[in-house]
Amino acid sequence: MVARRWLTWLIVLGCVLVGTGLLTLQVSLWRARVAIEDRRHFTAERWLSVARCCWPANGEWHFLSVIVSRRAGEFERTKRELKKAFDLGAVVN
Repeated sequence: MVARRWLTWLIVLGCVLVGTGLLTLQVSLWRARVAIEDRRHFTAERWLSVARCCWPANGEWHFLSVIVSRRAGEFERTKRELKKAFDLGAVVN
């Protein structure tokens, strides 16, 4: 009975952690997009770093990083990130 209770709490905790991570990812990407639209590239980089901690292999993250690096004149990084974004299946609107 005690083992079952612990298992239940572990499952609940795991779901909460995954949900929090996904929520943090979405909020971070949204804030990065807003900062990019406002041309606040340093702020966008900070939000992108938060998003990368949550989900490193995210195509949208790489595509937003492409925009920031291109505007900063970092063309080698732009090329790398663009290739990675398309490899991960980023959808470009």
